[in-house]
Amino acid sequence: MAAPADGIRNVRYAQLDSVDRLSHPLLRRLHDEWLAAIPAGLPGYDFIDPHRLRYLLGYLLVIGVVRGVQDSMRFHYRLIGSDLVARVGRDVTGLWMDEHPDPEVARDGPPACRLAAETGQPVHITAQRVIFDKRYPLEYLLLPLANAGGSIDRLLIAQLYPPDAPRLPYGGGSPQEVA
Repeated sequence: MAAPADGIRNVRYAQLDSVDRLSHPLLRRLHDEWLAAIPAGLPGYDFIDPHRLRYLLGYLLVIGVVRGVQDSMRFHYRLIGSDLVARVGRDVTGLWMDEHPDPEVARDGPPACRLAAETGQPVHITAQRVIFDKRYPLEYLLLPLANAGGSIDRLLIAQLYPPDAPRLPYGGGSPQEVA
């Protein structure tokens, strides 16, 4: 039997119906902070405050939501956290998600992002990352962000790996709970 190729596998996503579905405490913390910002409407780009989110900074992605004709949407990588780049050994900043080098990300990422962008609700993703023929569980939280007009134009995504997952080719650190 051939070894599995490196990449993302077994992607499952759904609208987050309960914070209890989030297994990682840092994702719960991020979700709680996002919820606390909602009374004034969906949080905007200013929600991404590096000082406030420093406990996850290397594990965050900012995705641009680009709306086209007839309800079409594309998703553009605007920012990729340094530890995420180190985990996969490449930086996809500036690429379209549907053109991602990993075919499973290109196929399954846009529908998950579309769900968050259309509903204005968080989306939870679980998957496996294959690195050096070993599988590592992944957990993601997608949070919609709105522009001044109230239209969702960005998604903030936190993507967490287990601490034992290797970094390629250079390293970062594990997300740390900081005061």
